[in-house]
Amino acid sequence: MAKRFLIPLVALINSCTAIARPTCLPPEPAVVRITGILKRMTFPGRPNYESIKRGDEAETGFYMTLKTPICTMAGQSEDAPVTHDVRLVQLVLDAKGYERLRPLLNKQVTVDGHLFAAHTGHHHAPLLLQPATR
Repeated sequence: MAKRFLIPLVALINSCTAIARPTCLPPEPAVVRITGILKRMTFPGRPNYESIKRGDEAETGFYMTLKTPICTMAGQSEDAPVTHDVRLVQLVLDAKGYERLRPLLNKQVTVDGHLFAAHTGHHHAPLLLQPATR
């Protein structure tokens, strides 16, 4: 009797494992599509990037929180390292981009764009996405 339930249980475990695996995406210049909840977040900026309460500038931007983690494949340069299990992506927007997305805050959105890894103190998520122009 126990053998009859073993196969469905193994199939269930395997399907759950497949769901939890991150989707690996290519870095820029490829255009990728990600879906997540659009959030407005604030992080400490200049001069020390440590604490707004202790005098660092507040840097506020739009971010996407992802239900399913993503990863990136290595790019052709050292500026495109491999990343793993990323659930927060910072959006690189101009004034029109903020204006267009503001009504969608706290909602699920899908954005197409170019992914790249954080490389300055102003980058507050492991990956950034610059929306593709249409």
